[in-house]
Amino acid sequence: MTRIWRIVNRGPKANRATFAIARPRTTQPEVHFASGRPVTIVGTHVFVAQGPWDSGAGDDLTIRDAADDTQLFRAFDTDGFDSDRLRRAATHGPSNGFRLRAEFEKTIADEWSAARRFFALLAERDRAPSFAAVLDRMVAFLGERVVDRAAYARHGLRAGAIRSGHDFPFRDDAVASIQLVQSTAADAFGTGDAADAALDHALEAFVGGRLAALQESMRPGTTSAPADEVLTVHGAPNSALFLYFAELLLLGDDLRITHRRKMLPWLRTFVRTAHAFVELYWSHTWRSLSAYEWRHRFPHAGSYPWEDSRVRYAEMSWNELEEDFSRLCLFAFADSMRRTRPFQPNWL
Repeated sequence: MTRIWRIVNRGPKANRATFAIARPRTTQPEVHFASGRPVTIVGTHVFVAQGPWDSGAGDDLTIRDAADDTQLFRAFDTDGFDSDRLRRAATHGPSNGFRLRAEFEKTIADEWSAARRFFALLAERDRAPSFAAVLDRMVAFLGERVVDRAAYARHGLRAGAIRSGHDFPFRDDAVASIQLVQSTAADAFGTGDAADAALDHALEAFVGGRLAALQESMRPGTTSAPADEVLTVHGAPNSALFLYFAELLLLGDDLRITHRRKMLPWLRTFVRTAHAFVELYWSHTWRSLSAYEWRHRFPHAGSYPWEDSRVRYAEMSWNELEEDFSRLCLFAFADSMRRTRPFQPNWL
């Protein structure tokens, strides 16, 4: 998100100004003044702008940050940085001791702001205490189901559909999960064909790593980033759970929770991006659920042939997409299959 602030010197002429973002970030935002005034970054949220600052003079400050809630303190010092003083000013209003004032001008939504909002909201909502138990049950069930799907595909068979949706023990959990994804997408992208296209665009960016702000920490061979950094970025898939989105849509169809015609664009998006995920995030060891993580991301993920992918999947029907996804599961989880022949799980 890009935001522009007007900074005005309400005091006498000064040679520099110290200002800060109201909440520290784990990564540095891009900061520049319209006048080209040099800016020195101290840490991740404190900035020193070099003068001269004439009395009454103003300058437009542009901040581009991965987060959508970036705020500036509205008052700054022209000499040194006093964090406690600035926080008091943010809470109670600036005192006469502050020479500079910041007035918010406008927000410029960049190409990826809606996509970042979608993944940030999804991460926030599926970790809510009220949804935690539902999430745990669905993650466990969908994990079994994708491996079962691979077992069926190994013998050239379609994964068994759930026969009686009303008797399915996790029906309410499935309904809640699908509704959570649908409502989050609606909040981020709206509804209709344009929203479906926006979701498709967002998933490409997500799997391709274009949303990632912590590029350095996502290179292959590094250790996992701290949890707060991962949750801040929402820039790339962090495990094979990404494939569960497609399985959730297929489950919703089996249970008659959703309508194929409405969800077909979504299934097409999640199946084709699942293919990219399996190719780009594999650890190059075993083909199993645990072999796919964001830290294994291929360093040239940004060059993935998305246009070819769109063409390949453009005309696929629901059944064709399901067959394609089953073959993908067979390939992706070949070493996870514990069964040598199809079977009838007790939830069918």
